[in-house]
Amino acid sequence: METWKELTEKYNYDPPYDSSNSISLLIAGPINMVSLNNIENYRKFFSPIIISAWSDFPPDAPLILQSFLSKDSGIGLKVFMNKSPGKSSIIKNKMFRQYKTLLPQVCGILNGAMECNTKYLVRTRSDEIFTDLSPMIDLFYKNPKKVIWGSVKDQRGGHLGCLWDRMPDGRIGDHLFIAETDLIKRTYTEFLNLASRSPHPEGGLSGERKCEETLSKLFVKNQSHENQNNLFLSINMEKMGKFIISVNGSVYS
Repeated sequence: METWKELTEKYNYDPPYDSSNSISLLIAGPINMVSLNNIENYRKFFSPIIISAWSDFPPDAPLILQSFLSKDSGIGLKVFMNKSPGKSSIIKNKMFRQYKTLLPQVCGILNGAMECNTKYLVRTRSDEIFTDLSPMIDLFYKNPKKVIWGSVKDQRGGHLGCLWDRMPDGRIGDHLFIAETDLIKRTYTEFLNLASRSPHPEGGLSGERKCEETLSKLFVKNQSHENQNNLFLSINMEKMGKFIISVNGSVYS
């Protein structure tokens, strides 16, 4: 397992990062001990680690977090808890109405990204873990203008289709990704704004797949580089140490 410092020393060219503290990790979603218990592994690569969670979901979230912080040093952690968006009367978009967890998901990621002051950001979920993210960091280090996202092998696609590494070009899974922080902010700001707009156009994919397709198009639209083709690169999440992935209520490891 390589630390960030070791990764930066692997290459002879000047690193595209300002310093060893130019990349943050965002853990977004309801407070979950699965990710909290993996903080020490994340600390090997990221500073700061941002936790974006809900103060009212689960109901005992503040107590869980308080208990964790009483045992943890808290070094390098930035914790932000907001009231969960719940059901909102402003939602007019069919995609947001159909995919019930989409609004809190988008809000949680955007809340955390807005608190990030580093140039680059890794997004992961609060109910998932990866003990060694160095392969992903390594790939991004060599491709800093890309969006690197975590996939799984195609033979598991029947169960984990949203993370299938043979998904059509131009669409990504959103469980784990790394990109420029400003790009994530712009993309998720526009994604959230879709909730109050007219219903999503009919046709094509629906539900979860429509979310991925929309997110991918927004990433491409909001990136500032001249070449908008081939923005995404996938990496097999099974290469990243021990992992836990949660899909539609089922857990894979």
